[in-house]
Amino acid sequence: MLAIYKREMKAYFTTMIGYIFIAVSLFLIGLGFFSYNLYQGYPYFSYTVQGCTLVLLVSIPFLTMRAMSEERKSKTEQLFLTSPVSLTSVVLGKFLAAFTVFAIPCAISCIYPLVLRRYGSVPLGEAYIAMLGFVFYGAACIAIGLFFSSVVTNQVVAAILTFIALLLGYLMASIIALFNSNSKIASDILGIYDLSTPLNYMTNGVIDLSAIFYYVTVTVLFIFLTVQSIQKRRCTITSANFAKSSFSIIGIIAAIVVFIGANVAVKQIPDRYTSFDFSYNKIFSISDSTEEFLGSLQGDVTVYVLYSKDGYDEYVSKMLEKYEIESEHVKVEYIDPMEYPRFYLQYTDTTPEEGSLIVVSGAYSKVIQYSYLYEYDYSNYYYTGEVEISGFAGEGQVNSAIDFVLNGTMSSVYVLTGHGEDELDESYYETFDLAGAKCESVNLDNYDSIPGSISGIIINGAKEDLSSADVEKLYKYLDNGGKILITLAHMENAAPNLDELLEYMDIMVTAGKVLENDPNYYLDQPNMLLPEITDSKYTGNLPDFAVLPDAVGMIVNDYSEYVSYDKFMTTTRDAFLKVNYEETGILNEEEGDYEDSFTVGVEAKRQEIDEDGIVTNPVMVVFASSAMFTSEMDALVNNSNIILFSNIVSSFVEESNDSFASTKLLNLPFLNIDSSARNVIIVITMLIIPLCILAYGIYICIKRRRN
Repeated sequence: MLAIYKREMKAYFTTMIGYIFIAVSLFLIGLGFFSYNLYQGYPYFSYTVQGCTLVLLVSIPFLTMRAMSEERKSKTEQLFLTSPVSLTSVVLGKFLAAFTVFAIPCAISCIYPLVLRRYGSVPLGEAYIAMLGFVFYGAACIAIGLFFSSVVTNQVVAAILTFIALLLGYLMASIIALFNSNSKIASDILGIYDLSTPLNYMTNGVIDLSAIFYYVTVTVLFIFLTVQSIQKRRCTITSANFAKSSFSIIGIIAAIVVFIGANVAVKQIPDRYTSFDFSYNKIFSISDSTEEFLGSLQGDVTVYVLYSKDGYDEYVSKMLEKYEIESEHVKVEYIDPMEYPRFYLQYTDTTPEEGSLIVVSGAYSKVIQYSYLYEYDYSNYYYTGEVEISGFAGEGQVNSAIDFVLNGTMSSVYVLTGHGEDELDESYYETFDLAGAKCESVNLDNYDSIPGSISGIIINGAKEDLSSADVEKLYKYLDNGGKILITLAHMENAAPNLDELLEYMDIMVTAGKVLENDPNYYLDQPNMLLPEITDSKYTGNLPDFAVLPDAVGMIVNDYSEYVSYDKFMTTTRDAFLKVNYEETGILNEEEGDYEDSFTVGVEAKRQEIDEDGIVTNPVMVVFASSAMFTSEMDALVNNSNIILFSNIVSSFVEESNDSFASTKLLNLPFLNIDSSARNVIIVITMLIIPLCILAYGIYICIKRRRN
C-alpha cells in the first residue's frame, strides 16, 4: 500500500493535476471566505465551509477521474490484476493519495479563522468542527469518485458519473422533502444516500459521531465496491479460478445491508452519547437549570408539535429530543396539520401558528406560538424593512409552560391600579404571553403583602399618590429582590409617598417638563423626545428611536453610595426643563428654564443584605414619560416602544424564575474589518497563495521535462 501511495503522490505532483486542484480549491475557499466573512462580516467560518460543499461536486471528479480509468486505458491495470499484490492495498493507496491532496487546501484554510479573530469574536470551535465534518464528507466523495473511475475507461465519463452521483447525494435532502409523511418508507430509503444533512449538524459546532460514522461507512463501502469492481476483471482474466474468486454478488449485497443496518443502529443511540455541543451558545444543549427542572418533575407532560417531524425546525426538535432524554415524564408527539387540521381545537379556539407547541398535562394545557420560541432583532427594520431572528428562547418558553400545566401556576407580573394609572393597550398585554407570564391587575389595598414569587410590578403613570401602606409593601417586595417598572406622569398634587418609593433608588422628580432644542432629537414638537440610546439588555434590538412624549424632570443621584445606574436613555445637552409649561404652554426656552442633559430612562440596582446574610438585588426601571407605552407612540417609531416594554418584562420574568432558561443568542456581532485590511487578505488568499502553488507546479513540470 505504501508503494502505491508514493507512486500516486508522485503522479499528482509531477503533473499539474495536484497543483491545479490545490490552487483552484484555495481560490474557491478564498472566494467564500471573502463573500461571507470579509465582505459581509459574518464571524462564522462555518458559512464558508458549508458553501464549499458545492465546490466538491466539481473538484472531486477532477481529482479522481484518472485514478483507475487511466490504469485501464494504459493497460497498466493488468500488472496488479495478475500480481500477488492485494487489490485492497492498491485501492487504499490510491484513495489515501487523493485524500492527501484534498486535505492540503483544507489544512491551509484552517489559518483563516485565526485571521478573523483580529477583527472580532469568532467561534473557533464551530469553525474547526465544521472543517472536520468537511474533511470526512470529502473522504466519502473521493471514495465515490474512485469507484466510478474503476467502472469505466474514459476519464471524462468517470468525472461525469461522479458528478451526477455527488450531486444526487447533495440534493437528496431536498428530494426527500418533496415526500409527505405518508411516504416515510420512501424517505427513509432515500435518506440512506443523503450526503449533505450529516454535515449540516457539524457546521453548527456539534461533533456528531453518528455523522462521522456515516461518512466513514460510506467511504469503506465504496472502497469495498471499488475492490470488487477490479476483482471482477481479475476473475475474468483468470476464468479457471472464477469459482474460487472473492468476487461475489452476495458479498456486495451483504456489505450494503451491513452499511444500512449499522447506520440505522447508530441513529438509535441517544444523542447524549453521540453528540457533543461545542457551539459558542450551546444551541443544541439544554442548560443546567433546565436539567435540574426536568429532574424534579413529578407529573407526566406531553408536548404536541403542530408540524410533521420531517423538515421541522432543527433547533426546536433537537431541544425537545433532549427533554425526552432528560426526563421520562416528558413525551413529544408530532401532529401533521395536513392530516389533523382540527387537532388544536381540543385545547384552544384560536388557530395557532404552524410549528407551534401545545404542552399538556391532565386538565391543563398551554399553547406556545412558534414565533414565541425566538427573539427578534428590529435594529435594521427602519432601513431594510426586515426583522432578523436574534435569539432562541425555546427553553424558557417550554419550561414555563410545563411548570404551568403541572402546577396550575405560572410567573405573574402585577400591573397596579387604584392610583389613576394609565391603562395599557391590548397589544401590550400580549407581551406578557411572549415572556411566559400572566398579567394581573392588582390594587394593593386588597393585599396584606406582595408575594416574593411575583416576577415584577408595573406602575404605569400614576396620577394620584400611593398610600404609605402601599409603599411599605413595595419596600418589602424590593428588599426581597423585587423588580419594578415605573413610568412617571405629571401630577396636579404632590406625591410624597411615590417620591419616597423613588428615593429607595436615589431618584427624584422635579416639577416641569423636559423639552428638546435639538431638532434631530425630537419628533414634530420639542416635547416629543427622541432620546439618545445606549446599548443595554433592554435596548439592544430596537429598530428605531423610542419616543417619550411630555417627559417629567427626573434627577438621578450620580454619587449614590448604594445604587448603580444604567442610564440607557438621555437627552442631549441642548435639552431644558420647562418649569412653568402648564401656565404658559410655550415650548421655547425662556429665562428661568434649566438647560442640561436629562436622564429619561434608567435602570437602578442596589444590593440588600438581610440579618441572615442573604443578598438580594432589587431592580427599578424608571421612565420619565407615562404616555410612551401606547400603540399610538409605537406607530411613530416602528414599534420601538412596545419592543422596549417587552424586553423589560421578559428580563423581569427570566431573572425571577429559576426554571426559566436564558435566551441563547444566535448571532455574534459582525466583524469590523477595514477596507485596506480586507483587500490585503483577499489578495493573499485568492491570488498570491493559489498563483504561487500554480507557479511552483509549472516549474516542477518544466524541470521534469528538461530532465
